Amino acid sequence: MDIHTAFFNALSSKPDLRGGVKANCLLGNIYKFPRNVANYFLTVYSGGEVSCAPPFSYDFRSFDYYMLLYTKSGQGKLSAGGKCFKLDGGSLLFFDCRQPFKLGIDKESWDFAAFFFDGPNAQYYYRYIASPVTNIENRHDIEKNFVLLLHNKRTPEVQNKFLDNCYLTNILTLLCICENICGSAEAPAADYAMKVKSFFDQSYFKEFSLQYFEDTLGVSKYSLCHEFTKQFGVPPFRYLTNKRIDTAKKLLLMTNMEVHDVGSAVGIKNTNHFINLFKKYTNKTPMAFRQSSAKGGTDA
Repeated sequence: MDIHTAFFNALSSKPDLRGGVKANCLLGNIYKFPRNVANYFLTVYSGGEVSCAPPFSYDFRSFDYYMLLYTKSGQGKLSAGGKCFKLDGGSLLFFDCRQPFKLGIDKESWDFAAFFFDGPNAQYYYRYIASPVTNIENRHDIEKNFVLLLHNKRTPEVQNKFLDNCYLTNILTLLCICENICGSAEAPAADYAMKVKSFFDQSYFKEFSLQYFEDTLGVSKYSLCHEFTKQFGVPPFRYLTNKRIDTAKKLLLMTNMEVHDVGSAVGIKNTNHFINLFKKYTNKTPMAFRQSSAKGGTDA
């Protein structure tokens, strides 16, 4: 299936666009290929520059390509998996479109260049990148390769495909190197992860949300989840649940509190949810855990 057909099949609904703007403007130019080349390299299937103003909104079910999108000015946004990524000027988005996502703008205009590509190694680069969005305003090496990619010929001569592969490889490699350097240099990031852990350890009975931590600590939800998981081996709210279950086990063994009171004491006020969650983590209901431990079991 050609990318033009795949693009329209992937849409969940008709794009919301300004009058006169064609639905396929996001694709840019469709690239042409020589035989037996496209499957072996990082290959651009379509791409080009886009200037848009509201309304401009696309809703995809799944599109079988990777997207590389550089924002020149204005601001766009991409939403996927419950997360929203702001695409400000100077930002480069590297995104796997094989998932439901929305792309568009709210108020201001947006000028960007985007490419849809694929290749046997693309997935490995993507797995290495912690965040789909990287600010490359001061990364002239990445910008240079993006400009070269933008201006390379779209005709089917083999040398053009080798050049596309070269520029894409350079961009993705430099992104991974940037990720590694920035990750190793972010000592302060450990501080906000430690603060979240401290919140959980001391106030596990309170209600928390990622939005609360984003507002309180001034760090994005995505960065928080990534850094916390990196340091403590589990996502933040999995850690909180573990803390609550461990505390509940102690209360069941050391007190005569009713099950619903134990759940409330550790911050899980819905008794049925507490029982189901406790069983999920211990393979026993709270009462069964208490009774087996009273008989000399070793679950605690």
